[in-house]
Amino acid sequence: MPPVIRTPDEAPPLIFEWKRERGVRWLLAMWLLVVAAGHAAIFYLFRVTAAAPARKPPPQQSVVFLHPAQPEVRSLLSAVDDRFPGALLRPDDHSFQDDVAALAKATPPSTFSWAAHQPVLREFPQPTVPVELPGIFPPGEPLLPEEPAPAIPATAEGPAGPVFTLVIDTAQPRALCAPIAWPAALPDESWSASGSVPFMLGITPDGRPQYCLPVSPATGIDHEWLRRHLMTARFAPAATGGLQWLNVSVRW
Repeated sequence: MPPVIRTPDEAPPLIFEWKRERGVRWLLAMWLLVVAAGHAAIFYLFRVTAAAPARKPPPQQSVVFLHPAQPEVRSLLSAVDDRFPGALLRPDDHSFQDDVAALAKATPPSTFSWAAHQPVLREFPQPTVPVELPGIFPPGEPLLPEEPAPAIPATAEGPAGPVFTLVIDTAQPRALCAPIAWPAALPDESWSASGSVPFMLGITPDGRPQYCLPVSPATGIDHEWLRRHLMTARFAPAATGGLQWLNVSVRW
């Protein structure tokens, strides 16, 4: 193909011609309306709906009446009654009464062997000796008679021994009925010549010490020896109340 010769002022030729056509918008709008109308017509003509559930009629109940006069029915009822006693509810008819009367005629009369029995107590072979029953003790600890305090043996004249004294706290007074029999000498030579040891006594309503607890952890003193003597103290009984705690001190 020979080359095309053009002047410098001439515009180059175009491959495509980009000219606008008139009426394109109206054509596009018209086709859109046509397509929408076609879709609407299709949905109107071919509608998809779910099938309506069909209601089933309820099952009809039927009752089968078995007449007991028939031999087959009578044998069936007898077999059921033998297999499951009490399962059949039958009316009180004349045939049942006739059967009971016939059974009573066929059964010989009988009496129970224990009908005329009368219970009788057997004789007690051992003679009953009237013995006076012991009295009933009141609830609580039984009161036993107090033993008299042992007499203090007379000792030869010599140096005076320690004098033990029981001092009771005045905040909770409780009278001391009988003095404590303290020994005339100290239990151990290592004890000091004078001292004071506090205790807590749990006194019962009848005046007896039930608990004896040392309060001060004093060293060099036999607390058990003092506790044994404190447990022999007797206080005045109390009319009411339970266990009473007293703060006491043993001084010498």
